[in-house]
Amino acid sequence: MNTFSPLAVTLYQCDVPSVSPGAGWRFAVCDKGRGEMEFVASEGFYRSKGGRLCSPPIACVPDPFAFYRLRFQSRMTERGYYAIFFRDSQGHDLVDDIYGGVDAGEQWVEQDYCFRGRETGRSFVLQFISHGNIEVKNIQVEHVDRATVCQGSDRVDASLPPFDFRPPIDSRRRLPRTMQRLRVGPSLRVVMLGDSIINDINNSNWDARVMRRYPACVIHVITSVRGGTGCWYYQNADAFQSYVAVHRPELLMIGGISHKQDLNAIDHVIRKAQSELGCEVLLLSGPMGADWRPHDSGYPAAAL
Repeated sequence: MNTFSPLAVTLYQCDVPSVSPGAGWRFAVCDKGRGEMEFVASEGFYRSKGGRLCSPPIACVPDPFAFYRLRFQSRMTERGYYAIFFRDSQGHDLVDDIYGGVDAGEQWVEQDYCFRGRETGRSFVLQFISHGNIEVKNIQVEHVDRATVCQGSDRVDASLPPFDFRPPIDSRRRLPRTMQRLRVGPSLRVVMLGDSIINDINNSNWDARVMRRYPACVIHVITSVRGGTGCWYYQNADAFQSYVAVHRPELLMIGGISHKQDLNAIDHVIRKAQSELGCEVLLLSGPMGADWRPHDSGYPAAAL
């Protein structure tokens, strides 16, 4: 039996989406076949996911870093996805999107996912995606607090194989200002820089659990990503300004799998951030895995 925190304000509710005129929902037909590649701004080139059942825009709450909870039931003839796209005040989609998988099957499957708002997001759109038939019902979006988010993360952790990791005793000594802010507050502004891997790490809602550990500090997370992109690109003056400096990080987190093993570029971004912005830097190791996507050397935004 799930238990929930006191804050759970319903922002949107829909039983069975209708694509009839005036209902607000629409279906976007996919012009790519199964196995064909398509470009996604936050990910680079991936195989087409299929057609998209899109909701009307749902207004964000005033706090740009608020947490939300999405629940729905789905039934798909082929494996599909749910997605969340934030929009700015001009109605433009933000790059740092959210995707989750939905297994195919004949039975209705319940989905339950928490996510965080975006600093410049003013609304968001839900999408249900597949190359097969899509059925969705009992859609509900709530504004929730971080205790609810942590409960969901704890349930996921409990389902995973045990992982025993103990960081070195001095692992935090190079982040003294960050640790000071975490311990005494009032806030910490974190910019996550990288590719789709960093985008996915952001979508884990790690900050909710860190704030549970350090309740005096409010963490504001800004995800600054570009599909298939690393420090070889972000080291350039214009890119550094628009992807890093403009966000005013107090802690810059750099990660992903798209740095092309260019250690000089990574070092350049780190030193530039430290000297020009005065921020601390946390460098993340890449996850294990291989990039199976074909590489187009004539198109720098393509897969590595």
